[in-house]
Parts: sequence; C-alpha cells; structure tokens
Amino acid sequence: MRGMKKRPTVALIYDFDGTLSPGNMQEFGFIQAIGKTPDEFWRQSNQVPEGQEVSSILSYMKLMIDEARENGSNPQTYAQANWASACQKIWASFVPQSN
Repeated sequence: MRGMKKRPTVALIYDFDGTLSPGNMQEFGFIQAIGKTPDEFWRQSNQVPEGQEVSSILSYMKLMIDEARENGSNPQTYAQANWASACQKIWASFVPQSN
C-alpha cells in the first residue's frame, strides 16, 4: 500500500422519491432551463400517463428528454449540466456556509 495515491471517495445520489432533497431534483435548474415553472412542468407531466398504463416516473423522464430536444440540446448533455447545478444547490441547502 505504500506509495499508492489515495483516491477520493465519490458518491452520486439521485433522490427519486424526494426523501433527501428539499424539493424535486428537476426543480433545481432543469425546469427553469426549459423556460417553464415547476407547476407548468408537473401539470404537463401528469397529463402524459392519463388513460394509459404507464408509470408517472417514466412519463416525467420522457418529458424531460422531449423538452431538452425541443430546446435544441442533446438530452444527455443537457441533463448532465443541469444535474451538476442541482447537486450544487441541494448540497448548499444541507451544508452550512462558512463566512
């Protein structure tokens, strides 16, 4: 073990059920980036599965992909950029800021 570089431990957490973050992950940058309010996005998302046998979670994820494409972005790149922003904002809400 001598001479080996110590590597940092990294954990990525996705709070899909809202137990950890002070709101939905999508509300920390993604929804604003597509030019909608959270109410508009969730209302639209809730309409997708009506009358169909489909998960509401898959519905909002599909809506996120569609909205990213509609805004001229690669959904994966778009999600990664907004994911980073969301993580920073959520982390800041848990960790006291030093002055």
